[in-house]
Amino acid sequence: MDELPDPTTETPDPAGETPAPAPTPGTDPAELAAELERTRAALKAANAESAARRKKLEVLEAFNEELDRVKAELATAKTEAEQIKANARQTAIRHAIETAAAGLNFQDPADAITLADLSTVQVADDENGTIRVTGAAEAVKALADKRPYLLKPAGDGLGTPKRQPAKTPPAEPAKPGAPLARL
Repeated sequence: MDELPDPTTETPDPAGETPAPAPTPGTDPAELAAELERTRAALKAANAESAARRKKLEVLEAFNEELDRVKAELATAKTEAEQIKANARQTAIRHAIETAAAGLNFQDPADAITLADLSTVQVADDENGTIRVTGAAEAVKALADKRPYLLKPAGDGLGTPKRQPAKTPPAEPAKPGAPLARL
């Protein structure tokens, strides 16, 4: 049986030149041009889609950067708000202690802040944001009972006792021209 040579394989030309490959089915130049145009159109559509996605990605990245910045600002604001709230609570406690100490006639109401047992002092916030301090008066009273030397002595309120009137009548004034008594 004679076998026919395979048309897809090249057979050397006796002159040493390689013949051009035999055309394969579907390699018509018109078909190839149409395929090239379809491929170019698909590439153009893919490039357009890619460009659109890049723009969307840029917008999303910008949005994410802005979101991260706003989150950082929010965290900072929350921290500052907590610090302000803590300072307001400390100020309210200080005010309540100094007010109670002044009411009990402490020589220096600021001493009550450093010396009073503040473990019994409670601070609460109501729904309006008002800070309420309880137990301050009791803590200052306990300090006054424990350390009475912190209180002003009974007197004129200036820290000096009131003068008592002399029990003996004062001596009569000296007459003019009389020698003065030595002190």
